[in-house]
Amino acid sequence: MELSEEVFRPRLIDTTEYVKARLDQIAELLEVVSSNAGGDESTSAPRTLFQRLPRHMRRRAMSHNVKRLPRLFRPISVNLNKKKKKKMPSRIWRRRASRLIRRSMVENSKPRWLSTHIWHAKRFHMEAIWGFKLAVKCCQKTFRPNYRSSLSSSIITDRSYLTCLQFTLIKNTSISFISNLLSKFCRKKCSPTFLNLFALSGNFETFLLLFKPGDDFNEFIGPCRFSWFLPNKLNLWIHPSIELDFLKEISLLNEIKIISPSKYCNNTAEKLEASVELNVLKNKISRFQLIGPKSLIYLNCVFKLVLDKELDNLDCSGYRDIHNWWRLFSTKIVTNSSLQSGTLINLLVEDPRLFRAQRSLNNKFIEENNESNYSNIPLPPSNNSKNLKINLWNWKEFEDEMLPRRLTNSDFEKICVGKLVLPSRTDFKVPIILILHLPQKCKNSLGGFRVDFLCPTQVSYDFWLAFQFAKCRAIGLKNWEHLNFENGLVNFPNEFVDSFAGKRKLKEEIELIEKNSKKSHKCKLAFIKLQKCLKLINLMDNNLFVLKERLLLKQIDYWLKNRERRRINDDEWINEEEILNNCKHCFVPICLKMLSKGIPKKFSLIYTTDNYILKKESENIKKFKEIENEEEKIEGEFLLEQNGYKNKKEIVGGFLPLLEENLSNGIFSNELENKPFDKQINLKNLFPQNLNKKELKTLRNKRKKERKKRKKKIEEEKNGLKECLIIEEEKEKIDDTRQPPIGFIIVGNYSFIEARGTALGYALLSSLKAINTDRIVFVQNTEENFYKAMIEINLSIAEI
Repeated sequence: MELSEEVFRPRLIDTTEYVKARLDQIAELLEVVSSNAGGDESTSAPRTLFQRLPRHMRRRAMSHNVKRLPRLFRPISVNLNKKKKKKMPSRIWRRRASRLIRRSMVENSKPRWLSTHIWHAKRFHMEAIWGFKLAVKCCQKTFRPNYRSSLSSSIITDRSYLTCLQFTLIKNTSISFISNLLSKFCRKKCSPTFLNLFALSGNFETFLLLFKPGDDFNEFIGPCRFSWFLPNKLNLWIHPSIELDFLKEISLLNEIKIISPSKYCNNTAEKLEASVELNVLKNKISRFQLIGPKSLIYLNCVFKLVLDKELDNLDCSGYRDIHNWWRLFSTKIVTNSSLQSGTLINLLVEDPRLFRAQRSLNNKFIEENNESNYSNIPLPPSNNSKNLKINLWNWKEFEDEMLPRRLTNSDFEKICVGKLVLPSRTDFKVPIILILHLPQKCKNSLGGFRVDFLCPTQVSYDFWLAFQFAKCRAIGLKNWEHLNFENGLVNFPNEFVDSFAGKRKLKEEIELIEKNSKKSHKCKLAFIKLQKCLKLINLMDNNLFVLKERLLLKQIDYWLKNRERRRINDDEWINEEEILNNCKHCFVPICLKMLSKGIPKKFSLIYTTDNYILKKESENIKKFKEIENEEEKIEGEFLLEQNGYKNKKEIVGGFLPLLEENLSNGIFSNELENKPFDKQINLKNLFPQNLNKKELKTLRNKRKKERKKRKKKIEEEKNGLKECLIIEEEKEKIDDTRQPPIGFIIVGNYSFIEARGTALGYALLSSLKAINTDRIVFVQNTEENFYKAMIEINLSIAEI
């Protein structure tokens, strides 16, 4: 046997060295001892709360319901569930920054969006017009309800596309300086100027016409509205189609320094020292228009005035008198009130989101307010800018001081959640302006009473939603233009042919029509035929203009209506020869009312009743209609003779007694309908199927001969008429060049108020002498139909 080697075994053991050598083994042993696992299990990782339970309790407790755990473990599970990982932000929030940048690029680009664009885009047809995306026509058929609501209640439209130009006076310059400077663009005989006393008070918005500086009336720019905000601001509203034309003319003046837009900021050394600054306010002020007799009642439902206590804290004590006036007389203003058209009312109101959903317009509320209407109303208090610290025209101060106090939609919803009553006040206040437009005395009241509502653009969408919650019907551009047509107002620039914008639009239409005429017959679109109207329109370029002097137009209207009963001592009577010599190349705005059936269309021509050709053509149209009636009579007589009757009376006289007899006997048969009373019926004619071939041929030949006879008669009558016309034309030898049209129509449609066709157009002043005393003219439509109409001078105001 081999002896085993001896191993050294120390008699004493050092515990510290022993533990150091076996640390890993001791750790594993402690882990097994400390674990609460049942059976022979061992774990190498920290256990969850549910893994510490015995196996028979685990499955029902894995639903994470605390009540399924033992009571000792419940507080531990509550503490564990509190600590959760933060969720990743949603996809919408991650892309919010890029979305806002993209939207701002769309809004600032052309065509630009209005603040109410998204609301309108869901309900209206949108078109790119004048650099904006505007709502033209509703997707639903809403013309008749809009028409009814304009008569009974109120409608609203967004007119924020109008551009606002703000002139500010610097270096203590006087108001007369800028008013004299801008009066170069006005004509005293045509409209008021910037020196108007009503406008200088700062309580009214006045209407005027803009021309190029000079004495020529054919350089018409367009209409505008202006108002003063004392002591140093002039606010001018113009149409976007003439914005560039007007700014080009102002850039030539050294006294005015243009700050925006950047296109016209070429400020020289002289302009830098100018005492007037010009700002084009884009995306600063929104403008809505309410049309209807109850528009002020809707306004009271939409906004709420700031309390007098808060006005003192905001340094806006000037609003107190205006607010008291509004509380007394807002529901009592009617169309025949003593207030002047264009009165301005400055108000300070609360955030419209506070009460827009809980205040809707009821019929009881309307009836109560309508009972207290009366006409004698005092003028509103004057607006002093010293006492109106928060004001709409001080838009910089509003954006810096008041706009940061506005609650976002998310913060506003947090305040309103879980509350039965919404908060009535906030720190955010909104300045607004109301402009009252009363109807013209000479026209109908449809769409006459109007209120323009001005507010900051940042809050305009909130006000628009408040109007919709109050059930105020919204309309598009086409419905608004038709309401102006019904009220006798002229729309700009569509109906102003002599303005720069109107000439541009006409040229575009003519170019499109010329392109269309060159296409093949299959590819042509349904454009209207302009005929000779183009020649009249082209005359506008050759020193022709539209007469706009108010006194002259009134005198011409008086002369047209009272030519028969002229008085010797009549101050309003005009000298015909002087006017015709001074205004040879001049058009006059006219209004036509149809005397018979027919609706005048755009670009239709106007002739005098003395025109021989038109008389003959109208007579020939009547003759052709008589021939068509005779053809129908011949066919009817042939049918009567074929069945054995001579007249329709024989049918009635012979058929009624048969009916009485058969009804009494209870007999009904289809044969009785064609059976005469006193004459026998030929059965062979009734039943041709039973005839022989020879008899069928004879019947067919008879019918062919009768048809030929009828055709011959009709052709002979038509040929006889044509021969007569040719002979008469050769005898008279009258051409169209000797008797040209006197004017043309620019807008025509059916008027619901007049219950007949009406139209607006232009006529040559020199041709008014040829109109008869009854003021009756012929209107030739594009379809070559002639209608009689009565002509009047149009004295209505333009509507931008």
